[in-house]
Amino acid sequence: MTLPTSGVGTYAGNVVGSTFNNGVNAQAAGTFQTTYNFASNSGNFAVNNFDNRNFSGVVRGGSGSVYSGALSGANLAGSVNGQFFGNVAANTAGRFQVNSTGGAPYSGFGVFGGPRIN
Repeated sequence: MTLPTSGVGTYAGNVVGSTFNNGVNAQAAGTFQTTYNFASNSGNFAVNNFDNRNFSGVVRGGSGSVYSGALSGANLAGSVNGQFFGNVAANTAGRFQVNSTGGAPYSGFGVFGGPRIN
């Protein structure tokens, strides 16, 4: 697959995963949005309403069609790893994880996927 070398792509879709919240395991779902600048090989990634929590961060491209970055939110820190798929990076998918930085023990992890919407 060949990535575009210019332009900005916005991707959106769903996230699903699991959480551990102060001793209780549960499933969770939410949404994600990624805006990626193919010229600079970087962008922004955000997860919304995953177990009523929001977190985001900057992502940077790696080798080929992959990207990764650090995530943060209210008392949360973690990471994301993703990849573009399809003709001219028509879709993206990957995984994320976050952990509490204070307060009650919390961890969440999951997967995301969605099409380019612009």
